[in-house]
Amino acid sequence: MPGLEAPLQRALGGESNPDDLFISLVPEESFYLTLPILDVAGRNVLGVVVLHMEHIPTANDVPATLWTLLVRSVIVLLIAAGIVGTIFGALTANGMVTRLGRISQVTDAWSQGDFSEFIEDRTGDEISQLVNHLNRMAEQLQQFIRRSKEMVISEERSRLARDLHDSAKQEALAASFHMGTALTLFDSDPESAKKHLTEADNLVDSVRAELTDLIHELRPPSMNGRQFDETLNEYIIEWAHQSGIGAELSVDGSFEISLEVKQAIYRIMQEALANIARHSSADNVEIRLMYQDSRVEFCVGDDGKGFDPLEKHDGMGLDSMRERAEALGGNFSIDSTEDQGTLIRVLLPTEQQPLDNSRKA
Repeated sequence: MPGLEAPLQRALGGESNPDDLFISLVPEESFYLTLPILDVAGRNVLGVVVLHMEHIPTANDVPATLWTLLVRSVIVLLIAAGIVGTIFGALTANGMVTRLGRISQVTDAWSQGDFSEFIEDRTGDEISQLVNHLNRMAEQLQQFIRRSKEMVISEERSRLARDLHDSAKQEALAASFHMGTALTLFDSDPESAKKHLTEADNLVDSVRAELTDLIHELRPPSMNGRQFDETLNEYIIEWAHQSGIGAELSVDGSFEISLEVKQAIYRIMQEALANIARHSSADNVEIRLMYQDSRVEFCVGDDGKGFDPLEKHDGMGLDSMRERAEALGGNFSIDSTEDQGTLIRVLLPTEQQPLDNSRKA
């Protein structure tokens, strides 16, 4: 092969220096090395071996080789990190969904007034801190609701005590005086004694009616399984019979409303009718219940002597009626003028959809 003559001659001559036996015919691509084969004594050359090598890395190839190796290592590392990240993300997301679902479940129970359980999360991350804040908020809300109920019970007791003192107690005391006077006059003036006994009997009937009203307030009738306007009308008929005042209920529309709204309307009606019987000197009362899309309107109007709503009136329960309406996100208003009667109007929100129905009870 052209170009190998010199290294072959050296090898045949017994040369052992590699630099003299090595030749590159194509620089940095093709290399040849001639190796002499000596006898056992190492004196005579028996033959020559020629080694041919191609593409042997050189110092110039080291940077490119390292760069290729680095790129391949980075690609492998990124693929491995992506697979590990995907698996870890899936596991983390599943755990996150489970934890958030638990939080949603418990907070929904809290919104319904059920504080029998709290959220348990001890992971120590941001969600766990949020859970701790929610649990503390629920505890404070539970204490607030309990105290509010205690205050409502206390206020209700005070109101009942005031009503008993202002009406039933005074009438019972007057009846007792009339009976005492009748006993004194029974022998000397039977006619006068009879008049006192009659007056005492009338006062006792009035006390009985007052106590009946209070019992109705403490134990309203069941509102399940019957039309709400039937419940209202039943009370109105009984009230009209006891008070001697004409009363009529009209209902416009119909759809199911929550028990809380029913109870609020019933209590407000009781309080309004009790005020009419005690203070208004009215001859007629009109009660209206109107279902209007996302709200219910309830009105009680009379043709009595009226009053000034801006003045403070103790014992009329106006604040109680207002608080009942506002507690459900509603509005309460009074329109009254002296000698022109009074109109109480209550608007309560509801999420129910109305049915096409209009009737008069």
